[in-house]
Amino acid sequence: RALIEPVLLTRFIERADNPYLEQIEQSIAAEEQARREGDLEAAVRESGRFHLLIAQGSGHDTLHQLLRKMVSRTSLILMDQAPDSRARSTLHCGCTAHRGLLDCIRRGDTREAADRMREHLLELQTQCSQPRPAPRPADLQEILFSADTGAAGRDG
Repeated sequence: RALIEPVLLTRFIERADNPYLEQIEQSIAAEEQARREGDLEAAVRESGRFHLLIAQGSGHDTLHQLLRKMVSRTSLILMDQAPDSRARSTLHCGCTAHRGLLDCIRRGDTREAADRMREHLLELQTQCSQPRPAPRPADLQEILFSADTGAAGRDG
């Protein structure tokens, strides 16, 4: 993604009057709304949509198709990293990063946009690389006597 997305973003910016710009703005707003409402699955979905709209608006169909698969896999990895919704809130692209990229798009700053995209994807990669917490090993005594606390006292 770090090799593909800066190229797609640069191509997106170079296309005058890109019709996808409004959809990108709507996607960011939808992601922000989903975060406020605690709908983390929707936030992850909109985050992925943001990246795919840039790819689609770049006009490079081959790279767009490659990115679709990568975004899908990244979303699955991020959702798998956090078993509970509270932890999931930190495991997807940030609206602030997307807002910064949108600002670069509006200014037509391809160099800063590409740099910001690389930084953003590095943060995302770091999130995907975090090891899942290991499950606590089972305690035999806890397993055997959790239903009946008096049983431990009688037998042992």
